[in-house]
Amino acid sequence: MDMSFESRPRLIDRLRLFQVVRRRFGEEDAEAFVAAFQDEFSPVATKDDLRELSQKVSADMAALHGEMRTEINAAMVKMIGATALIAGIALAIARLT
Repeated sequence: MDMSFESRPRLIDRLRLFQVVRRRFGEEDAEAFVAAFQDEFSPVATKDDLRELSQKVSADMAALHGEMRTEINAAMVKMIGATALIAGIALAIARLT
């Protein structure tokens, strides 16, 4: 029987952090440092957000794959055409000599 509970994210004790940083770096720097941790309380990405991002990245990759395939095919057609042209010129020169 699993009796575990989902744990709450550990929040930073801002006052303690401020006191430690203030002793080392001074009042002004400590205020700036602790203020930077305000983002800790902003919302985090959910599974749905990550799933949506994954779908968008997959769609972008598929589009890029299609574009790359088109460009590679066009380059190959040009290369085959150039090779045929060079072979034709070489054959014409060979016949003239």
